[in-house]
This record gives sequence, C-alpha cells and structure tokens, in this order.
Amino acid sequence: MPSTALKLESTRDPHAPPARTTRTSSRPSTPDQIQAEVSRRPPESLFLSAAWLSACFEGWRDGARYSVLELADEGRPPVWALLGRRTVVRHGVLPVRVVALNQSTVELLDQPWIERNGFFGGSPEQFGRHLALMLKTLERQSDWDELRLGGLVDEHAQVALYQAARSRLACRLDSEQPSFSVDLEAIRTQQGGDYLSALSANTRQQLRRARRLVEQTHGPVVIDQAASIAQALQWFELTGSLHRARWGGEDDDPHSSGFDNHAFVAFHRRVIELTFPTGGIQYLRLRAGSKVLAYLYNFVAGDRVHFYLSGIDYSDPKAKPGMLAHWLAIESNLAAGRRVYDFLAGDARYKRNLSTHRSRTLWLVLQRPRWRLQLEAFGGRVKRTVLGHARHDTAGAERADSASAH
Repeated sequence: MPSTALKLESTRDPHAPPARTTRTSSRPSTPDQIQAEVSRRPPESLFLSAAWLSACFEGWRDGARYSVLELADEGRPPVWALLGRRTVVRHGVLPVRVVALNQSTVELLDQPWIERNGFFGGSPEQFGRHLALMLKTLERQSDWDELRLGGLVDEHAQVALYQAARSRLACRLDSEQPSFSVDLEAIRTQQGGDYLSALSANTRQQLRRARRLVEQTHGPVVIDQAASIAQALQWFELTGSLHRARWGGEDDDPHSSGFDNHAFVAFHRRVIELTFPTGGIQYLRLRAGSKVLAYLYNFVAGDRVHFYLSGIDYSDPKAKPGMLAHWLAIESNLAAGRRVYDFLAGDARYKRNLSTHRSRTLWLVLQRPRWRLQLEAFGGRVKRTVLGHARHDTAGAERADSASAH
C-alpha cells in the first residue's frame, strides 16, 4: 500500500510546526473530514472520539510536531492515529527520535492524559490488525528510533508485545498501573442489584457512617447531574478550584494540577462543549443540603462510564466526600442500566475499596535496533544490577548488626 505525505491545513498557523498525514488509502484526510468520519462510529471510549481528536488538533497546532496516519485495508473503512514526533536528548548526550501514539510528546500538551489508547474510528477487536498496519507503515520511514504506546489496556499491551516481536522491535515496559472498576452487570445478576453487598464489611461501615455524619451536619445527601453545557462548564471551573487546593502548584507545571495548565483547561472545555450534547459527558455534583462536597467529571461511551477526575472539599476528611460521591455515582449508573463504572488507571485506596474488578494499564516503548539504544539498555541493566547488589549488601549488614545487638 503506497503512502503519500501531505500537509494538514488544520494548523492554520504559518509559524507552527507542520503536521502531515501519511495515507494508506485515498480516503478523506483533512481534519474536518476525519472528525466527521470518526463521529459516525461509536467510540470505544471518549479518548478515541471525534471530540478528543478535535481537541488534539486544536490544542497541538501551536506547539507540537505531529503527523496523522490513515490506515485502511482494501475494502475496509480507514482508521486514524495521531503520531507526536520529537527528538529528546537523554543523559545529556543521547538523541532519540520519538514517535508517540495519540500523544504530542510535549508534557504540557499531554497532561490531558490518554488511556484506553488505540485508533480513532477503530474497535477494540481490530486493534491488533491496525497496529500491524501502523508498524508496517512506520517500517518504511527512517525518521524515528522509538515508538511510545501509552495507556494500553492489558489485552492490547499483550498484542503490542506480539506485534513488536514480529517487527523485530525491542520492547520495554515504561510504566504499569492497576485499573479498578465496578462490574455493574454482575451487581445486578449476582448481588440482586445491591452494590454495597459486593464490598467488604469495613467499607460498607465507612460509607454508612460517613453518610450519617454528613446528613446530621448539613442535611440530606443528593447527587446532581449537570443539565446543560453551560452548567457543566461552570462545574468544571469549580472543580478546578477544589483540585488546585489539593494538588496545585506553579502555573503550566506538568506535574501539578491540570487546572494550573492553560492547555489542559482549554482542551477539556472543548471536549465538554463538543461531547455534552450527545451524552458523552456525565458531570456530577455531590451535596448535602446546600453544602457542595464534590464534583465528578466522568466520560460515557455506550454502557461504560469512565471516571476522569474530581474536585473534593476536604475540609472535613471524616466525611469521606470522595468515597460518598463515587458511591452515589455508582448507584446512579447502576439504576440507569450501565454495565461498567471504570475508575481508570491509578492505585488509590478508595478505588480498591469501591471496586469489584482489577486489571492493568500499561505504557510500552518499542525501539528499533539502534546501537545507541542498545547501549542505553545495557547501561540500565548494569545500573540495576549494581544497585541490587548494594541493597543486598546493606540489608545483610543491617541483619548482622541486628543479630549482634541481641
């Protein structure tokens, strides 16, 4: 399948780094055409929706170098991937040409963290086929050393490992995080619709005690859902105030609250504006009487809800407002007939306590057989070996000191 490179008109800024589309078919390939085509197909998650794609086009145009890869087999509809491109210098001397799937490779622009990664317009069942097509296309391009596949569900990560081996690419695990969820369908069929009965006795006791405390202090606990784009955007702003109070730092610091990052805020405002009318955003507010305790910013795709972020009032930690908010959100989605409430990646006690299922989200790096990358990998193995021996020797000395002391 021949490929053709062309510039995208969507950058609209003559001083911005150029984006291009590499095509494996004659399908439409301007940003507006791609978004229109993707919007006609039900996305696996909001992360692979036309709205997320639009927010990337808009957010990356001034500060990222990227290409749009269009992939299609003969007779099959195309799918698309955004490939962020950047040369990074590691260890002060090692230049590495990085390509990243649906990430810009610019920290501030990638703070709207993508999970359940894949292909725009694709389906989970076809991930392996589309990844093979992408690797075959990239194989013909000489301008990259390392491909980052971030935010993959466990099954897709296993497929990526297999495809990397077939393409003779080295593969390493960059990061791994647990992902927790609630199987709402199992709650219906196995617990008779009683969510609390699926949790531990200790968690049930904590939730009930917290609810009693809040209702005695402030009044009845209620979960509200935003009824309009304007209300969702207002709640997003209020979420930001609470989020910054907990996690905030310097402006435009990628390691601080996303609400300190102007690019993050603009990205999600666009996602809300584009997605709310079609039911892809579920914005919830937990209050007791007139007291607002928490906001939950959730994504909806089909019968699955993904919790993305929250703003919590921690002024009374005994009230456990975050756990209460998720409890009522889960009950609400259970009543609405949805099948899964997904906490997405990240280890936290409240996620472990409130979930019924655990999986993994992985960040993989695929590397071409470049001598400098092989040297870097060898140096990393030596370092880990030396540190391992040092820790072993230290532990042995501590055990000897402890024995002599007794």
